[in-house]
Amino acid sequence: MVAVQQRLKTANDFGSINHTSYQPVRDRPIAVSIETKTPEGSNQEAKAQLLAWTTAHLKRLRSLAGTSHSSFAVDVTLPMISIRGGDWTLLFARDQPDGVDLIETFSVGSTKSLVSCYKVTAFLRHLGIWVQTVYREWILKNTLAAGLDDE
Repeated sequence: MVAVQQRLKTANDFGSINHTSYQPVRDRPIAVSIETKTPEGSNQEAKAQLLAWTTAHLKRLRSLAGTSHSSFAVDVTLPMISIRGGDWTLLFARDQPDGVDLIETFSVGSTKSLVSCYKVTAFLRHLGIWVQTVYREWILKNTLAAGLDDE
């Protein structure tokens, strides 16, 4: 753990694994970005905000992985959630050498009915499992431990 903390300190000036220096999430990797809008809110604005956050986050992950040159991409696709009113939509951001691809998928559910709330709950549980298994293993191997074997 000390080696990981040292890696973060040398990777930038604010010692955060994330693209933000906000204290509560400095050492807690962000896996999923979520944007909420009122029912009258714009889906396009939500997508733009999610993509801005995720692009900054992928840039940070590239820096930690040692592939900070803009022509390199990290081999990860990140889920994003857009919530407009009570409607939940899943999107993905895939890092590419020439930018970040936005992949639109489907509606996950809503909070407008009990059955649909159960769908959202099941989705969040599955997403949590992905974060604790696939994403956790990827981030430990490709960003936090990158370059530590040489020490």
